[in-house]
Amino acid sequence: MGIASCGNCRFCDMEPETAEHLILDCPAICRRRLKALGSIYVDRDLITSIAPSKYLEFFRVLGLWEYMCCRRGHNRVIKFLKTHHNFASPQISNMSTSVY
Repeated sequence: MGIASCGNCRFCDMEPETAEHLILDCPAICRRRLKALGSIYVDRDLITSIAPSKYLEFFRVLGLWEYMCCRRGHNRVIKFLKTHHNFASPQISNMSTSVY
């Protein structure tokens, strides 16, 4: 999510740290992804079946909650979720204001 000093993922140091990388395929956080999202690796086709609140919990479990509470981090995750979820979802629409 661009908060690691070198730009690479703080957990695996293999790819840029983005919401997409953390949610879909970072190999270093499989157990935490399983605990928060219910799957070791999230298939792109299943992104919409996971409640948005679970994604917020996932970032809390990763220790990125403080980053999520700043507008820049929050907006990046919301943008990713809106790309993959139905724009009309009340959970996603409300997320943009509920953290502040």
